[in-house]
Amino acid sequence: MRALVVLLVNCLCCQCALADHRKPSAQDVTAIVQAVEDEIYDWGYEGKFTGVGNTGAIDSPTDITLFIYPDIEDRRGGVLYKLMPFGEVVRQFDLRADGIVVLEGNPLNGFPSSQPDTRTIYIDDDFVCQYKQKAIRATFRVDPYVSQARRREAIQRQVLRWGHSHYLDTHHVNSHRKTK
Repeated sequence: MRALVVLLVNCLCCQCALADHRKPSAQDVTAIVQAVEDEIYDWGYEGKFTGVGNTGAIDSPTDITLFIYPDIEDRRGGVLYKLMPFGEVVRQFDLRADGIVVLEGNPLNGFPSSQPDTRTIYIDDDFVCQYKQKAIRATFRVDPYVSQARRREAIQRQVLRWGHSHYLDTHHVNSHRKTK
């Protein structure tokens, strides 16, 4: 039994040593921001950001800061940001070989405490503070009056990511679904 435990520990250590670790590049950061923006516009959350941040009028665009964990391991990483109406969330993401970032966790689930993609209210405050201190920061703007062209771009990328779009699904447009 002891030999089995030692073998398993050694295998895990070898896997960790073989993992590809790197700092997110500027291109990675842009793709992460785009994935977050696309999700906001695809789900129609842009109106939920009114009053968040310090951009002035209640219906003006809102600047949001993303905190990207400074280590991507085997094309997977983490990001922390405000996602209204849920509040601040921490999520994992996958960086595909084609450069597209896919966020993990589904807004339909509400980011419960039982999932790794969750609201920061469920996480230790010290961990959240340390995460933000170590993070690579990026800022983007959420426009409550997003143009239809920008929404279409977001929807198209969401279809590339997921094979469907929440916006199109909820507006009863089903011809966009990819077939496998």
